[in-house]
Amino acid sequence: MPSEAQRITLYLTSWQKRMIKDFMPAKVLKVRAVEKLSKVNVAIFDKKQWVMYRQPFEAIKTGQWNLYLSDEQIRQVAELTGIRVKFSALNVSPELVQSGQLAFE
Repeated sequence: MPSEAQRITLYLTSWQKRMIKDFMPAKVLKVRAVEKLSKVNVAIFDKKQWVMYRQPFEAIKTGQWNLYLSDEQIRQVAELTGIRVKFSALNVSPELVQSGQLAFE
């Protein structure tokens, strides 16, 4: 598990909570209600997890989905990671959630 220094905390907007609810059942997230989520902690493990808005269909694997970010969240991630390329989403996979590299709280 990455240290706290290697993690980014993003506070969720209401539309992001709706996206999460569409893609991930509450039992997978180990919460009673997705609406009560307030943030996601993301381990900085691979810069490839940050993706563009328009990805080729074949680039998205079964079970994965993209959590689109607000402009402020994009600025925060770019500043903390040093990523210079344009990105607009975080690619979420069941494996990342199960491993704790993505933690919805």
